Amino acid sequence: MLTLTEAEKKDRRRAVESVIGTHTMEGIKLDAAVHSIMNRYAEGELTLDEFSAGMDELAAQLLDKKRELSGAA
Repeated sequence: MLTLTEAEKKDRRRAVESVIGTHTMEGIKLDAAVHSIMNRYAEGELTLDEFSAGMDELAAQLLDKKRELSGAA
């Protein structure tokens, strides 16, 4: 885990809340897995690279599931 100051955590939390708020206003509901990765980033458990990799992995899983459900797997 990273060692972040309280100010850094506050900045990360503010960024995460902003993203969630923007998506909510657009009518996009983020699932629990996305919230988990975002919260882990905000708390300093993940670096930005780890956050990005986690989000990429989730996107790949969703695309695989979509292909599977559409019969294109």
